[in-house]
Amino acid sequence: MMSQFEEASLVIGAAFLNFAIGVVWQMAFAKQWRRAWNISEIDSHKHDTESHMISFISSLWVSYGLFVLIKHIHPNGLIEVLFMGIGLWLLVVVGISGKHYSYANKSIKAFLIDYTLDLVGIVIMCLVIAEY
Repeated sequence: MMSQFEEASLVIGAAFLNFAIGVVWQMAFAKQWRRAWNISEIDSHKHDTESHMISFISSLWVSYGLFVLIKHIHPNGLIEVLFMGIGLWLLVVVGISGKHYSYANKSIKAFLIDYTLDLVGIVIMCLVIAEY
């Protein structure tokens, strides 16, 4: 049985890792992302501090949600953890966000840059929280 400190450490650690992956992802795909969203480089940096804070808080929120799900579902092994993460991404994240992208008239490239990052983040957070 894990202590509350250990549980909180897993949630915060997974959130920080997800946030760090997002920073690296953004650096790697910044030009393609700005082009796909039709945003200038200057405009993309106007709210960096606020955006980073919101991004980290969002990572904490998702990490805690994944922790609660994993704690109650008790996936049995690495494959079930992976299927859970990928399934959540596909059925919830893609399902909800697809409509926003279609109404915003954004390209599939914008969608893939944004939501492939979420797939990677969700899977990694699931692995950390499930202690794999």
